[in-house]
Amino acid sequence: MKPIFLTISMFLSFLLSLKAQDTVFVAKHTFPSPVRNVFNVGEEVYVKTGENLYLLEGEEWESQKIQFKKAYVFYKDGFYESDFIPNTELFEARGMKDLIPQRGLFITTSATKGSRFFIATGSNLYEYEVFDYYSKSYFNTSIRDIYINDSIKVISTYSGIFVNDSIKLKNPGYSNGPLTVINDTYFLNSDDLFQFIPPDSTILIENATNTFAGNIRKTVAWKGNLYSQNTQSINLLGDDYELNPIHKEYEYLDLEPIPEGLIFSTSGGKFLLFDGSEVIELVDLGNRIRDIYPTENSIYLAADDGVYSIENLKPESLKKISDTRLNVHVEKDNFGNTWISTENGLFILSKEYPEPLPLIPGVEFNRDAFFYYHDSVYVGAVDGLYILNSVEVAKSFIPAAINKVIPRKRLGLIQIVVGIIVTSLLVLVGFLYFRKSKNPTSQTDESKPNKIDLLKLESTIVSNKINSVEGLANYLETNTVQLNRNFREFNITPGKFLKRVKLNYAKKLLEEGNSIEEVANRVGYSTRFLKNELENDN
Repeated sequence: MKPIFLTISMFLSFLLSLKAQDTVFVAKHTFPSPVRNVFNVGEEVYVKTGENLYLLEGEEWESQKIQFKKAYVFYKDGFYESDFIPNTELFEARGMKDLIPQRGLFITTSATKGSRFFIATGSNLYEYEVFDYYSKSYFNTSIRDIYINDSIKVISTYSGIFVNDSIKLKNPGYSNGPLTVINDTYFLNSDDLFQFIPPDSTILIENATNTFAGNIRKTVAWKGNLYSQNTQSINLLGDDYELNPIHKEYEYLDLEPIPEGLIFSTSGGKFLLFDGSEVIELVDLGNRIRDIYPTENSIYLAADDGVYSIENLKPESLKKISDTRLNVHVEKDNFGNTWISTENGLFILSKEYPEPLPLIPGVEFNRDAFFYYHDSVYVGAVDGLYILNSVEVAKSFIPAAINKVIPRKRLGLIQIVVGIIVTSLLVLVGFLYFRKSKNPTSQTDESKPNKIDLLKLESTIVSNKINSVEGLANYLETNTVQLNRNFREFNITPGKFLKRVKLNYAKKLLEEGNSIEEVANRVGYSTRFLKNELENDN
């Protein structure tokens, strides 16, 4: 087996904790005999079962003519067989225990093919999809701003400003605003304004702040003049960077130049335009607008209660395009997708789907900390810098995410139809059973061999905390083979019936006010697995 695949297999669970990945359970593969191990030969995936060796061809497993006498088969300069699994071939599955649908993790092996990931454990083969769309750096550092061009990279944080990942500026010692470049001059907007001279020099510009204007947050250019967004005013900067207020009274959160003038927002939700002579209030959202993103015809507003768009500065065109909460930044990529960073995660709004798709959920991102450069998206959060490839997101993540969402919505309609059919069948069966019970020559339940009463069995499973098919077979004083035979008349396997009983019991416990953690413990599932199953069951 080639070393790279061995490395992937041995350390995937370790990588999951370092390089964020979305790992999703796909399917359990079945074979005529128990699975022994799974392994790679180059890019190909092979499975050894008790009787045969199989090669994955597309979605099918093709039986191979070559035969082996020993339990396990591997590859190293050719196929070889063994009575045991060498330590070098074992996969440490504890990092994925919540994703593996069985109680115990036995000796495990693994293999990969593209984003497909296979685990052989407990005589079964499970398949997962591993999506890897971002990497992370500057761990445990709150990223305030990112600026990158072909010659320089500046990462501004609350604990220091780093140039080209190697130089840390002496002054200022932190950043509280973005780095802007105007006429080849770099301005560092922290609480004070600095001119940055790459790679490591800065000059304090003293006139750009005062007590009445507040701390400076942003510097922009419009019609040959410099303007600043301070916390308490919007200002025209004079020849010596002195402040000439053009608007004050509010706490200001963003400022952007457009051909028609300067647009800016406030913590109270006002969106305003300065056209060179007066300030016009365009809309009032009533809650914070922390980011403004102008395009040729539209302007996007990242507010606390959602993301809005306004066309051609016409207030009547205002509409909400996303219900995401606590939004801190919004931006378009080259594919027409809208990226939304929030205090609760990073989302993407695609042209192909009307609702935001979660890219990196559960992470608190900082405002202004977003930079799009050469198809890479850099997003700053309170715990580090996240880097994504917009091409991979557009081509791989979005289609896969949409495919996962749409079937669930279709499933709701299917469940209604199935429910009607099942109900009708139950009524029919009940009617036939009633007629049969009136016939004195009909066979009684007691005279039927190995008869299973599913309702009693459901109660038995709950009261005796039966968590496996083997445990159910032991309770009924039979074996799993006979148990499967007995269940055939019900058109359900013991495993599926056991799962259905446990999920129904879990729903009942949740309705009674128990926590999801307590319910998971009582039904014998992990919290994560139970959540996924309940979502898919709805």
